[in-house]
Amino acid sequence: MSRNAILRATTMAMALIVSCSAHGQSITDRAAIEKKVTQLFAALQSKDLNSVMAAWSVGSPQLANFREATRADFVAFNDVRFVDLEFSKWNTEGNRVSVRIRAHMRGRNARTGQADEKLIVWDAHFVMENGDWRWWKQLDAIAMLASRLRLAATREERSQLILSGKDLLSAELIRVLNNWADGQAKRRDFGEALRLNDLALEVGSLLGDDVELEQCYKYRGLIFGYQMKNKEALEQFSP
Repeated sequence: MSRNAILRATTMAMALIVSCSAHGQSITDRAAIEKKVTQLFAALQSKDLNSVMAAWSVGSPQLANFREATRADFVAFNDVRFVDLEFSKWNTEGNRVSVRIRAHMRGRNARTGQADEKLIVWDAHFVMENGDWRWWKQLDAIAMLASRLRLAATREERSQLILSGKDLLSAELIRVLNNWADGQAKRRDFGEALRLNDLALEVGSLLGDDVELEQCYKYRGLIFGYQMKNKEALEQFSP
């Protein structure tokens, strides 16, 4: 390796170290947390509940809920695999670290046998306990963006949320909004159902996702169908 190449490699390594130090965490901490995430996903894939929960802090306020949600997923899905794992948005405060975890979960519906895939984006929080990083909290970043969009009072507010959450614009976001719309329709709150469906259509248009846009109109047809507005319902299914 030439002297210039060695110098460039050393400079890049030093820049990475400075970057991590500026955010309050070491490369070692990042590597340890990435390993902890990989281990948790491996335990989820093998349906090893004990190993999944061993990764969590016993003091976590989410401990019981995560255990029950995991049990439900073990029943609902088979052959689960997590792929395309990415880490971003690292932040450290004292003995706590947060990071955004992005991956695709692939598996099979246990009831139907059909292949299933969805994007997961977690804002995960870790705490140092007895020299080891433990999961403390896990938030669904896509659902959180959907909630903020739902609460936004104006189109301008929604535009700002969408701009700041560009990495979360996805088919999964559209599905969350449409599922909420369907739930509101079943509760006969049709105004809120249509508003949520409008949000899903807005995201679908931004993404240019024809498949998900078609699903949006199907949900819209169901909302009209619940109201016995057959003409309007059929219009949503028209080519």
